[in-house]
Amino acid sequence: MKTLALMMEGVDPKTGKGSARAVVLLMRGDHQMNEAKLSAALGGKATRPMQEDEIRQLFNSPGGFLGPVGIAWAKDMKDVERPVLFVDKGLEGRTNLIGGANKEDYHFKNITPGRDFKPTASVDLRSVTAGEDCPNCGGTLRIDSAVEIGHIFKLGYKYSESMGARVLDKNGKEVTPIMGSYGIGIERILTAAVEQDNDENGFWLPPRIAPFEIVVTPTNVGDEKLLSTAMDIARRQNLADPDLKADGFSGSVGAIERAVTTARPVAVSDALIDPFLQGRESVIAGKIRALVCVPLVAADRMIGLIYADSAEPGAAFSELDVEILEALASHAALAIVMARVDRELRGMAAQLPYVAPVAPPPDSSWSGVLAHHRSRTGQES
Repeated sequence: MKTLALMMEGVDPKTGKGSARAVVLLMRGDHQMNEAKLSAALGGKATRPMQEDEIRQLFNSPGGFLGPVGIAWAKDMKDVERPVLFVDKGLEGRTNLIGGANKEDYHFKNITPGRDFKPTASVDLRSVTAGEDCPNCGGTLRIDSAVEIGHIFKLGYKYSESMGARVLDKNGKEVTPIMGSYGIGIERILTAAVEQDNDENGFWLPPRIAPFEIVVTPTNVGDEKLLSTAMDIARRQNLADPDLKADGFSGSVGAIERAVTTARPVAVSDALIDPFLQGRESVIAGKIRALVCVPLVAADRMIGLIYADSAEPGAAFSELDVEILEALASHAALAIVMARVDRELRGMAAQLPYVAPVAPPPDSSWSGVLAHHRSRTGQES
């Protein structure tokens, strides 16, 4: 079994000053400690590795030969005068173990928890591994890569104590609040969707998060007739949708022209009286009032647009609305460019001659892989 020596950071309840308490973990040699499980066992308290002087003070031995025998461990977490010893549940019922003897170059054999030392508690601390059996259904555990798109953290007293935060309880008494945090990554949701749903022709979004289901793309937005025809097709397509009202969509050709010309967002509070847009057929037909049009720009080149409007009198898009759409446009443009680059590089890689596997290059990006390949084969970049 292996010994992990840590220090738990906290506040001395008597003096109110910062303090550190020794926390020692015993685990099977082939198991890895799970930091989230340890944090939960310690009530959210932070830990750090012991320093060399702290190790010698507790074990009277250098690192590498540490063990639980011969030390008086805390009976429970309230026994604050003694160090804490957690034994991972993976060691439950095991006997005749090998561990450090707290003496340089020496280890003990035949150590048995409960007989040779008394731990503070037996705790589930290890990280699970792929291929293990599920204790509930008997199935086999599979571990895959994932993207964290949202989280909830229990922070405990870590920050409330350090900041001196206090609130009144129901009895009017000051108490330290338990803190937590949550968040959701809008950009990560888009990235994860693109990563999951793509092929050699690009990517697509699930209907629930897609801004549209059908894309009508005029091949030359500078051609007024072509652009008007494309907008009319899009309008009629939306009108055919039973979930949309008859006046649900009618885009402003003029606003799109302005966004294309300037490559900057266009926001109008009332298109019917806007000097640039009033009298335009598309504005009148769609009864457009407020609108916003944000270009998708990559490498100083416009590759698309995000467009939204409203026929409601008094409706307006705020500065924050425009900022949010600009952020979305930036991420969408990057995703489109990266998908195109990935497709091009995959095509280039497929045309390269086969080379026997070698040690991986330091740079694992596509450019690094190609540079490494060319250096091996003598090809010029």
